[in-house]
Amino acid sequence: RTPRGWDASEYGPGIVDARRLLEAPLPAAAPARKFRDARRAAVATDATGIETLVHLLPGVSRTRVEALLADLLRVPDRALPSVLQDYGDELAFQLAMHPTLLESLRKSARGGKAAPAGRRAARRTLMTSGVSSRLRKRLAAT
Repeated sequence: RTPRGWDASEYGPGIVDARRLLEAPLPAAAPARKFRDARRAAVATDATGIETLVHLLPGVSRTRVEALLADLLRVPDRALPSVLQDYGDELAFQLAMHPTLLESLRKSARGGKAAPAGRRAARRTLMTSGVSSRLRKRLAAT
């Protein structure tokens, strides 16, 4: 259900009606869980989400990913872990859902003249992709 005045862009489509959910019949078979591409290593978890972000950019060194993220989020390198605690999961979700954003970061990771343009393109894509108002403010920070 969607309560009156609900901000769907910030909180999603609505609130689950727990009673209806619990009263609903179960499916005939449980969906498969934990399938993953066996050709790729499993993602280690951490509090900041950096491992997931590194995993999304194969072939890019962890150091380069950290530098890109610090630039994208406009924070000093040493502040990146604490900022990623707040925004890392959402950023990883956006990267996974937007191939153009991922490609912009890959271009930026390659360096050269295209690097600044790739970071600007990634920031623009994020700002227009339905991110939370908190992340939008972080991206707009100067």
